[in-house]
Amino acid sequence: MEPKQVLVVCSNPDGRDFNEPLNVKVKELFGDNPVYTFCDETINKFPSYPISDEKIYDFIWFAGCNILSHLFLDFDFTTTKIKNILKIGGKIFFTESKEYKIEYIKKEPNTLTVPISILLQHQSKFRQDDEYKLFESKLLAFVKENFIFSLKDDLFLYQCNKSGLKKYLQLKKNIYN
Repeated sequence: MEPKQVLVVCSNPDGRDFNEPLNVKVKELFGDNPVYTFCDETINKFPSYPISDEKIYDFIWFAGCNILSHLFLDFDFTTTKIKNILKIGGKIFFTESKEYKIEYIKKEPNTLTVPISILLQHQSKFRQDDEYKLFESKLLAFVKENFIFSLKDDLFLYQCNKSGLKKYLQLKKNIYN
């Protein structure tokens, strides 16, 4: 079995969010010897990185990206990037700190995954303008159209039900031909 390809956004191999012990259950999703690609908040900033859409990922992990509007400054570019690099059936998820999760979920967490609605709720504390409300509705529509939400063992996951499937199949075909 091929190792899982994991894109980690907003963290790096030494990052607090990536190395948080409560993310062990998350890392178990990736199986043995996953291949990580990191997009931290400085040098390799998502969605400009990864530069190429040639690599297809099994998972996109938003590790500590609690201000989503910063990631989606160019909404169409970011959503297209996600659709182009996430394989059909691939998953996206969001993790935050233990304190953050306790504040919003109101219980001691087993994992640090949070639903996207919690991230939007957090940001709406600081922004109530029409521009933010439009962003929020567009993001929720994008997620609803392209992902199926699942909750298993306190893991909030979004599984891609569409994506650049034709592109994915073409890349697989090119690899094996």
